Amino acid sequence: MPSVIDICNGALRRLGQQPITSLDDPTEAARVAKDRYAPTRDMLLQAHSWNFAIRRAGLAAETAPAQDGRRAFPLPSDCLAVHSVSAAYWTIEGRSVLTDAAPPLAIAYGARIEDPGLYPPLFVEALSSRLAVEMAEPLTQSGSMAEAKMREHRQIMAEARTRDAQESGLVAFGDGAWAIARQGGTAWR
Repeated sequence: MPSVIDICNGALRRLGQQPITSLDDPTEAARVAKDRYAPTRDMLLQAHSWNFAIRRAGLAAETAPAQDGRRAFPLPSDCLAVHSVSAAYWTIEGRSVLTDAAPPLAIAYGARIEDPGLYPPLFVEALSSRLAVEMAEPLTQSGSMAEAKMREHRQIMAEARTRDAQESGLVAFGDGAWAIARQGGTAWR
């Protein structure tokens, strides 16, 4: 199981930097890692609907319907991105879902997962590579290093997203989903 330090050290290795033993080490690398780790993790979790981070919740309405008939349903505190809502029409305002649907409101969302032991290996690599992008400029003072690390990160993200997508129950069109749909079936396994 990877740790936060393992992920940060993966980023530092990508930059040719010495590893750290703690985010509280008295080094510039540790200071930058401590500063950039959590925001980078949350940004990466929000950027894609990772299967391991999807959570479901039934939300209670915060208030009675407003004058326009909509209710506010506060989002869970660990919600980084809303993926689906059990209402035809909805919008996010602040930290609430606004809709005219009756409570409870079912949602699927991308959660903030802080335990790196829950991260799949390709997400660990994607996080480490993105952290290298974020740490490149402060640690190397090289814009070209940051650009090179961004190209590397994009390749890793593409692989990680592809693998993540392969873990869903939707049959790909090449696997006969079109034929199934034509026969009145569903493409869901």
